[in-house]
Amino acid sequence: MNGVLSDFKSIEISGDPVIADQGKQFRCESFKNWCGRRGIQPRFGAVGKKGSISVFERFIESLKIECIDEILMPNRKRGVRLELVLFSDWYNRHRPQFALRGQTPGEVYDGMEPANQHSLFERRERCPAGASRASPQISVAGEHGVIIRLEFSYHSGRKHFPIVTSKRAAY
Repeated sequence: MNGVLSDFKSIEISGDPVIADQGKQFRCESFKNWCGRRGIQPRFGAVGKKGSISVFERFIESLKIECIDEILMPNRKRGVRLELVLFSDWYNRHRPQFALRGQTPGEVYDGMEPANQHSLFERRERCPAGASRASPQISVAGEHGVIIRLEFSYHSGRKHFPIVTSKRAAY
């Protein structure tokens, strides 16, 4: 744990507590001392309590599956930090979250209008006006039966960080 904590010497502390899980790495003396030197009161998520640290745990799971498992991680700190910053930026700005009703964390945090709630394109020509759609319910833009085009781009050129947008296809 000492090696990991030494990387965080320059962290600015906001006065908020550090909330961690019940892992032994967070109950060891070196972590307690690190927190004590910075005036941080460590807090621990409640075992088995819904939402205790679930958002952070979900972020870590996504980091492992969608970033670390997808690339050969650099072996220099600078390269690792760059990949983690890029993942965090993509995750917060471009990756819709089911738990946030399809919004990105950035949209929620910044109070922005969610991109998933703009008017949608309806591909079905004979879609009844009251037909059920996936949540959230939003209005159809223009006529029914339009052809859409999916555009794919990649955050900072990283193929494991896709950005998908839909556009009305030109006739």
